[in-house]
Amino acid sequence: MPQLDFTTYMPQIFWVITIFLCFWFLMDKVFMPKITERIEERKSKYNDLISKAEAINNKALASLQKYEKRLAAAKEKASVQISKNEQELQKFISEKEKNLDDLLQKRIAESMELMQQEKEDALAKIDELAISATYTIIQNLDIKVKKEDIEKSLIKEN
Repeated sequence: MPQLDFTTYMPQIFWVITIFLCFWFLMDKVFMPKITERIEERKSKYNDLISKAEAINNKALASLQKYEKRLAAAKEKASVQISKNEQELQKFISEKEKNLDDLLQKRIAESMELMQQEKEDALAKIDELAISATYTIIQNLDIKVKKEDIEKSLIKEN
């Protein structure tokens, strides 16, 4: 078997070392500087992007703080306006209730006066009907009485 022949070991070791050193030299002088350069470019680019992102983040936080301050101020202003509107509304409602109560009392008084007048008119009509009925009944009984006498006697009783 030729692999186990000791005479071929030295040339094989020579060529392995030579090829290894050539690859090492190529890697060290050609490929590694390019790879290192690319890595440094990427680091620089990432660092720039990170610094830009931090700047944008800081601006966003500042904008958020401004927004929150304005929102708080707007809420406070709205709360004050709501309170003011509630007070005005309560005042308006109170005035309207008072006006309605006054109007209702006036209408109740008018209605009471009208009812009293109607009551008096009804009683007067009842008196007239009573006098007419009494006069008619007495006439039917063939009693001679004047209508004025009946009116006087009913007025005396009342």
